[in-house]
Amino acid sequence: MFSKNTELKNITRSIFSGAPLYNVTPSENEVVSGLPLINIKDIVDDQVDWQNLLIVSLDEIRKPERFYVEPGDVLITCRGTQFKVAVVPEKISRGLITANIIAIRPNHDQLSSIYLAAYLRSKDGERELLARRTSQTAQIVLILSNVEELRIPLPPISVQEKIARAVEILDEEYQLNQAAVELNRKIRSQIIMDLLDQNQ
Repeated sequence: MFSKNTELKNITRSIFSGAPLYNVTPSENEVVSGLPLINIKDIVDDQVDWQNLLIVSLDEIRKPERFYVEPGDVLITCRGTQFKVAVVPEKISRGLITANIIAIRPNHDQLSSIYLAAYLRSKDGERELLARRTSQTAQIVLILSNVEELRIPLPPISVQEKIARAVEILDEEYQLNQAAVELNRKIRSQIIMDLLDQNQ
């Protein structure tokens, strides 16, 4: 166990919440100037489901640059019943987050995004963060100061990178297993349909 615990605000470039956009629905008109919007539902299995993000017009948001996220930002849900963590992938060069999410932008000389996300998903990390929530109900309510003042174990960046690589390998294996399960489900379904057709 590393004895050096550091407040997040001291090892990050910025920590910010998202745009006050609620119940956003797809526009009937083509969005000419817009960005992908990340909400709670878009964080699935510890990943941002980037292929299904809603594109929103920047015209609807005052000073949208306050809510921009970039690859490597760590996202956590700050409202709702489920605590979720994800890292913004390289495929999203720039996006927006809603007010249901807080973004943490690490200082990469000191803090690995994947290490931070892995720690926040761990039992210790989740317990430490949720202990700071302002609501004692099943609903999660976190504010910026809860996140800024969170103290996390800070091993040397070389150790963080080793942990990050191990996490990435495990994530890749999980995704492959999920794909195999889905393929198996489709094959079984097709076999059943073929047998039914043969017996009609």
